[in-house]
Order: sequence, then C-alpha cells, then structure tokens
Amino acid sequence: MSSLAGHQFIRAVRADPGLRTKIAVLGTDPRLEDIVRLAADAGHAVEAETLRLAYGQDWALRWLASKDTGAGNRDSRARAKAE
Repeated sequence: MSSLAGHQFIRAVRADPGLRTKIAVLGTDPRLEDIVRLAADAGHAVEAETLRLAYGQDWALRWLASKDTGAGNRDSRARAKAE
C-alpha cells in the first residue's frame, strides 16, 4: 500500500489553516476514522491504514531531520554571531 495519499493529506493540513481548524474541532484525541472522513470531505481519498503509515513516516523523518540539523543550527548561529 502506497503512503503517497497520506503524505499529500498531511501536506495539505500543514498548508491549510481551515483544515487544521477542522481537525482541532475533533478534539485532543480524534478517532482516525473521523480524520479519514474529514480528508475525504476535503477531496483527499485516503484509507485509515495509509494515513497511519504516512503519519509514522512523517514523524520518523522529522525526528531524523532534527538530529541532523540540531548541531548544525547551533554552529550556524555561532558563526552568524561571530560575523
């Protein structure tokens, strides 16, 4: 099963404040099925398992990126102050 549709929906949520608001209305612990229904209403045909997979991949990639850029960001700020 491809996670592309899930990633597309995740990107849409990041880009669309209205979509984020609709998700927020679902509460602090929304059911995945409610999010899938909301995605469908917004034109994103995604299955629950696909969204679950994409969400896990997204968090793993962001965690890895934070590990790679953590020290680099500190070094960049130090160089910027020195200049």
